[in-house]
Amino acid sequence: MNALPPYGKILVIEDNPLNLLTLKAIITRQGIDKNDIDTASDSATARKQLTERTYRLIITDFDLGSNGQGAGPQLIREIRNDSAHPNFNSSIIVYTSSVSCQQDLVDLDLHELVQDFLTKKVNAEKIRLVIKEHYTEKQAI
Repeated sequence: MNALPPYGKILVIEDNPLNLLTLKAIITRQGIDKNDIDTASDSATARKQLTERTYRLIITDFDLGSNGQGAGPQLIREIRNDSAHPNFNSSIIVYTSSVSCQQDLVDLDLHELVQDFLTKKVNAEKIRLVIKEHYTEKQAI
């Protein structure tokens, strides 16, 4: 049985395979073992993983799903609206292609439910800062 890292695992939820691979590669470059990073490419897989394991950090595609509705906001609400959810206290980072992400979070009343956001124009330095702030500097779960 593998021991969990001192700060828990990371879950990356992204439906674009190239974006998912890129995010995982950047995260591993921060010294996080690839075995400590779980991935989900759809909301059903993400829900299953989120109920089976507690994550220190969740990075979710805001526009997850192809129906235009975006399952990302729904997943965030499911986690935050249930204090018994295994990931209620996890840090949630939104990953989005929207240039108006902050306003989108306010408009959908999600701005107080997430800790930060990343844009899909991948910025390795921003990801490094997010990992440092919301993963490596946090207390163990």
